[in-house]
This record gives sequence, C-alpha cells and structure tokens, in this order.
Amino acid sequence: MITWEKIFGKKEKKGNEGRKELSEMPAVMPNLGGESLAIYNTLIRGLDEMKKEGITRLYVYSEEIEPDKGAFGNWIDISDTVYYPYKMLDPREQELILAKKHYAIGHLISDKIAIDEKHGLKRVSYPGYGFEVFNRTHINPMLCKMKDDGETINRMEYYRKNCFYNQEQMKLIAEQMGKTKITAKEIEEMINQGIKNYNVTTQILMEEAGVHGSLSKLEQRVHLNQTEEILAKTREQIKLIETKK
Repeated sequence: MITWEKIFGKKEKKGNEGRKELSEMPAVMPNLGGESLAIYNTLIRGLDEMKKEGITRLYVYSEEIEPDKGAFGNWIDISDTVYYPYKMLDPREQELILAKKHYAIGHLISDKIAIDEKHGLKRVSYPGYGFEVFNRTHINPMLCKMKDDGETINRMEYYRKNCFYNQEQMKLIAEQMGKTKITAKEIEEMINQGIKNYNVTTQILMEEAGVHGSLSKLEQRVHLNQTEEILAKTREQIKLIETKK
C-alpha cells in the first residue's frame, strides 16, 4: 500500500482532456487512535524540535512510486519542475535523485523556506508549520546537461506535484501512515536522523560559503554590532552540534 495513496487520491476529470486531478481534501479530520495517534504526536513533537533548532525543512519519509502519466507527452512548464537546491537536500533524497527514481517524499516544514525557482532562490511562505508532500516523477527532457553533479537532474529532470498540510490536517498523514507497517518509533528515528543530516549539511554549506572563517574573525573583536552578535551565536551553536556528534 502506498503511504500517500489516500492523500494524493485521484479522480477522473470529466471531459476530453483525459487528465486526472487531485481530489479535494476531506472537510472532517479523522479521529486518531493507537499507532496513528502515536505517529501524529511524534510528528507534532518533530515540529516543536524544528522550531527549537531553527530547522526549515526536515526529512521524514520517502518511497518509490509509479510515475505520473501527466509528466510524459506534454509540454511542461518550468513551474512544474521547481524544487529545492540539490545541496540542501537530505542525503537520502539525493540518493533517490541520482538513481533517477520516481518517488514521494514527506517533510516537516517551516512557515518560510527558500526554494530554487528558475535557477535562483525564492522565499516561500506557508500559513504556518506543517507537513509537505512531493510526488516527483523522473523525466528525460530534450535539453543538454550543463553539469553533472546532481543539480541538473534535480532541477530539470523531475516533474512534481505537491501538497501542504497544516498541523490539524497532518492527522491525514498520520492516519495513512498508521495503515502501513510504519511505527511511531521508526518515524521518530527518521526525524532524529533528519535533524543530524540537516545540521551536517548546513555546516558544509557554511564552510563552502566561507562563513566559518568570517565568524572566527568576528570572535576576535571586542565590540560587535547586533548582526555580528547573531553570527557569533550561530558559530557557538555549530560548535555545540559538533560536540554532540
């Protein structure tokens, strides 16, 4: 059973288009119990941990899926391929991309996050913290690859559909997960691993951008302005993360 089957439940659209569209979200949320309730509470605790850690997007779960038929034989708008920068992704998702898998992925998400739009970053605002689901279908566009480090595959070779669920609507996520063999304990472990991966990835990106060297120079100064104090505190947090490893 596909985890996102109900969430992405599809219905035939009447007409000659021959296309399928997403069904409307149920107006009444399910009454959870047992493992589904435990999973929901685990997801909510994950959001709380994100807020404490300052994390914007946290990997929870992914699985391979059948490709979306709408991704083939049609002109695809660039907005249908927009996604997060490859280097910012959890290593588990990077592996799926490099293997050219069709996959669905769920993330706990903050209210503001940067995405890669038309090869640049754009700030996206959600109504609040919640859960984001992406279905990504690998395609073979008739375009020349400019580079082969995963970024081109991520940007230009995937067709996507996505949904956002607020904290109340996340009961749908928990209900569907509860119908599979996934347990709250396993979800908790994946969230914890996602936090570790996020911190490592952030550290690597900061090193590549030369932030560490700049922060070290700031620490040698006696008087810091407000912005510099924030950067210095960031440096201390990174040191704390390294100590916990």
